[in-house]
Amino acid sequence: MTSKSRSANHVGLDLRVLRYFIAVAEEGNITWAADLLQISQPTLSRQLRSMERDLDISLFHRGTRAMTLTPEGRLLYERAKTIVALADKAVQDVHSTQGGLSGTVTLACGETRNLPWILDRMASFRKANPAVQFGIRTYTADIAKQQLDQGILDLAILVEPATVESYDYIRLRERDIWCVTVPESSPLAQLKQIKPKHLSGQTLLLPSRPEVQREVMNWLGSDADSVSIAGTCNFNLNGNMMVAAGLGMRIGFDMGHEIEGTKNIPMNPPVETTCLLAWRRGRILAPAVSAFTEYVFEALHNDN
Repeated sequence: MTSKSRSANHVGLDLRVLRYFIAVAEEGNITWAADLLQISQPTLSRQLRSMERDLDISLFHRGTRAMTLTPEGRLLYERAKTIVALADKAVQDVHSTQGGLSGTVTLACGETRNLPWILDRMASFRKANPAVQFGIRTYTADIAKQQLDQGILDLAILVEPATVESYDYIRLRERDIWCVTVPESSPLAQLKQIKPKHLSGQTLLLPSRPEVQREVMNWLGSDADSVSIAGTCNFNLNGNMMVAAGLGMRIGFDMGHEIEGTKNIPMNPPVETTCLLAWRRGRILAPAVSAFTEYVFEALHNDN
């Protein structure tokens, strides 16, 4: 083993210095970062130089006006954000075990008709537990699951079909209804419902998740071979804007919103999707998170 590899194996990354590094990476300027951190510029510069020396790598390209990350720096930046987020969350979770119910419940959610119901449950839960806070993050399912696995998120609303072998979950009540969003200028805009045959030869915009794309192709059946795919999108608003711009017709959730120049038309046969409130299996939940999941379960049971 070389002296370089031995030193790399024994480098310790101080959380405080990682926060300094993140600030400089995000600000792109050491003076601005020092002002943000409320420390002197020479102190911040010394800390970064010491970090690079310990790691035996260059983390930044230093220009006359800006600092940009090297490839190694970009990798460390992504890891550092996760490390700092986990450390902050660990402190919050530990404090939440003291005294009454407190702490932060962090939940990821994409576009779904279940969100208003969840928000109502959050509001009523906070009335009984005013020391609990909620953090909502808008992520795609893949990013939400990644952050659930890392422990950065407590909960996520996952749209089915979803791979859930690693998660415990509660199936939520509302079903999301699918539609085809078409330009108002299209002859299809006059239809009450759209069948697969109506989309034969058309240009489509699909959801970005491969497993959902397969559901769409199954619905199209024999007409799937005749369509052209212009692109994909994660969120319905972006998709509808793509339709208005003339990129194609979008297949996705009907959230009850239309933008100028487009029209949402129900699908026949209809397509409905359920959602899961999920958390990582085997992980000890913070008291506030555990109490909220139980509250949601009871609310669903009482609503039925």
